[in-house]
Amino acid sequence: MDVVISDVLPKPQVEYQPLLNEEEEMDLEKEIKNYASKKPEQVVEVIKTWLAEDER
Repeated sequence: MDVVISDVLPKPQVEYQPLLNEEEEMDLEKEIKNYASKKPEQVVEVIKTWLAEDER
């Protein structure tokens, strides 16, 4: 192998491809806001879960 531990390997370029078009994004955003206004406690629990997973 021609790699030394201290060598810094270049990161491959990753192209960002949006999953939704702008119209779908707006609909999804409205749905999320609507859900959050109706069930804020559940939204808080979901966010707490995401944050706890990120800390692992």
